[in-house]
Order: sequence, then C-alpha cells, then structure tokens
Amino acid sequence: TAAHGESESGDFAIVIGHNDAAFFHFAFEDLFSDGIFQIFLDGAMQWARTAARRGQTDRVRIGLIVAGVFTFSFLAGQLWAWQQLSDAGYFLASDPAASFFYLLTALHGIHLLGGLWVWGRTTGKVLRGVEVAKLRLSVELCTVYWHYLLLVWLVLFAVLLHTQS
Repeated sequence: TAAHGESESGDFAIVIGHNDAAFFHFAFEDLFSDGIFQIFLDGAMQWARTAARRGQTDRVRIGLIVAGVFTFSFLAGQLWAWQQLSDAGYFLASDPAASFFYLLTALHGIHLLGGLWVWGRTTGKVLRGVEVAKLRLSVELCTVYWHYLLLVWLVLFAVLLHTQS
C-alpha cells in the first residue's frame, strides 16, 4: 500500500486514511492540475478587475472569458477525478474518507457554479457593450469571490494532501 509521497507506480499520491482500514489513494497530479486551473482563473479575474479599474473594455472581456474557460476546465477536471475514483471502486458511500473527499470537493464545485452564475451575468453585459464603468462593481465582486474560492481550494488541497491516519 502506498503512503503519502510516492505510490508503488512512482506517481505522487495522496492517501486519505481512516484507522488504516478505509483509505483511498488518489493521483496527486489530478488534484494539483485542478489547483493550477484555479490559480489561472483567479489570475484572469484579477486581470479583468485591474482592466475594469482602468476602463479597458477589451481587456475586461478577455479576462472574463479566460476566467470562464479555466473555471469550466476546473469543473471538468473535478468530474474527471470523480470518474477515476468511481472506476477504482471508491464511491460516495465506500468509506468515511471517500465521503469526506466527495463532500468537500462537491461543496467547492457548488460554490464555483454560484460564481459562474454571477460571472455569466457580468460577462453577458460586457459582451453586449455595457460600459465598463457600470460593471466595475460586478467585476470587483466576482474577483473577490474567486480569490476566496482559491483560498478555499488551497486549504482543501492542503487538508486532503496531509490527512493521513
């Protein structure tokens, strides 16, 4: 059985245990790449925020679209990770560790979907030509929310990375 660090295959792995009886091991790269998407989407939102402060409509548009692409990529990556866990036999009710993982990542995904709703409204207005000055607060609030979600993901990632029995 692999422990935190390297798995038998040499891949970096995460092991979340429950009294050494119930555990699952998950490829580090899957969660890490999701985190990379989260960091890039946060950066794109910050770029859009800075452009909104400067009144640069084209840059706001680009920043919001890029952030949306990274957000959808993050969510797709999370669904793919869940599919990999399911294929490996780790289901929501398999054991407490699996349930914990699914619960935390699902809550994070739900918050991303809520952010996408506001992002969609704001992006739609930018694409329809609404003045950036009128959308600055929406862009600011979206960006602050995405910063919060990045922080939550980093904490979640750290918990999942370091949780062992």
